[in-house]
Amino acid sequence: MKKRFLFFLLAVICTLNASAQENGKDYEPYPYTFIGVQGGGQITLTDISASNLITPIGAVSVGRFFIPGMGARLNVQGWKSKSGYKVSGKEYAFDYKYITTDIDFLFNLCNIFSPKRVHPLNVMLIGGFGFNYAWDDKGYNSLARQLQLSEPTTWTDSRISHNIRLGAALEANVSKHIGINLEVTANNTDDRFNSKRDNSDDWQIAALVGLTYKFGFHKKRQSDTGSALSQLDYDNARNAAAAVATTPVVEGTMQTKEEPKPVVQPEVKKATMREEIFFTINSSEITAAEKGKVQKLAEWMKQHPTAKINLTAYADAGTGTKKINRTISQKRVVSVKNMLVKEYGIASERITTEYKGDTEQPFKENDKNRVTIVIAAEQ
Repeated sequence: MKKRFLFFLLAVICTLNASAQENGKDYEPYPYTFIGVQGGGQITLTDISASNLITPIGAVSVGRFFIPGMGARLNVQGWKSKSGYKVSGKEYAFDYKYITTDIDFLFNLCNIFSPKRVHPLNVMLIGGFGFNYAWDDKGYNSLARQLQLSEPTTWTDSRISHNIRLGAALEANVSKHIGINLEVTANNTDDRFNSKRDNSDDWQIAALVGLTYKFGFHKKRQSDTGSALSQLDYDNARNAAAAVATTPVVEGTMQTKEEPKPVVQPEVKKATMREEIFFTINSSEITAAEKGKVQKLAEWMKQHPTAKINLTAYADAGTGTKKINRTISQKRVVSVKNMLVKEYGIASERITTEYKGDTEQPFKENDKNRVTIVIAAEQ
């Protein structure tokens, strides 16, 4: 029951988390490379009380998220550690230094449960393997002599053993490049590494907090949003051939008479204009780059006093919920209308508005559907 509840809670967190959207995103969030530093503490679970085996540790890592759901890193962790024995009911602890070098695989559960590619908070599972290297065993050798331990259990200079790691992490994205993380891992070490005599592996539980610096993002392909789109198509005017009437010719008495050609008036094309005002994610504010389009539209309306405007706003289906997207599209269409009316004096009677939310997606590219489409035409 508890496992089902935790699974459900994680799914809810990741789904709600996906509706939070990042403003001003002009890059692809994945893939990216990262480097990280962490500091914290470690407890070794062995023969004696864990409270006597707490030590400080640090970690550095470099890695890459290849796809939204999975990445890998090379992690170097360590500094000080402790182990010990219980002899005749009395506990003995000793210090030594160590480094663990692991290759870890990172699984971003938020991107697996809700693959929206941008999450302010990420929940990750960690699994890896590597090697431990330990040295500076003076404390153990002193204890071995004191307790008269047999020679095979004493250290010489250093030791190497395998390491298996399991863990989880929370990472909060502070900005495009910076993340803050909390990580808890359990590292399984060979019995020989801690000089134990019960022929069983030990677990070292590490808790660390740190910073991650992310780089190597790909720039998002720029869409051509700065120019007006083509006007509506019209049929070309058809030119009618002039009917030429001739009178019968009677030899010697009549001459041929040509009737005048009728003048064909070409169809008058009504002026039209179309613009697309794009918005950043989860925003109805018109950016500086898009304000120029609104100004250009207002000037065109003043030059064509019989023209009217229809504004239709949308939201992308890739983020948010239907209720949120309907609300944001409504705000987007109001923002464009208010700028035309309040800043440029376009009569509100000349403007009609619609908002579709994410029920319609005019563009194949998800991010381009954060848009208000403007169609203006002379009446």
